[in-house]
Amino acid sequence: MPLVAVVADALDPHLYRTSNSSTFKRQFRFEVYTGEADITAQAFPVEWEIILAVAAMKNALTGLGFVKTVKPVQGQAPSADPEGRSNGWYTVVGIEVEVWFDTASLQS
Repeated sequence: MPLVAVVADALDPHLYRTSNSSTFKRQFRFEVYTGEADITAQAFPVEWEIILAVAAMKNALTGLGFVKTVKPVQGQAPSADPEGRSNGWYTVVGIEVEVWFDTASLQS
């Protein structure tokens, strides 16, 4: 079975984006490690399930009104693990989440 790790990546804050709102974009990486297994048989189905899950969110996480978009972004092509954590294949699916807040709610 492939190993999947969800890693929080870059945060892009934008305070005072408008006169009364602030935004934040956070990227997440879904890292898929296959070990000795074949990339097409193991990692590609996992990548597809990640994309389906993101599409099912319909650009908003249910119950979180401040989440504006959830979308796939550039990941990494299948290759050997650059950190040497796995002897097999390694690939990354990138996801970006954008949230909007009333700036006044961020101030104490």
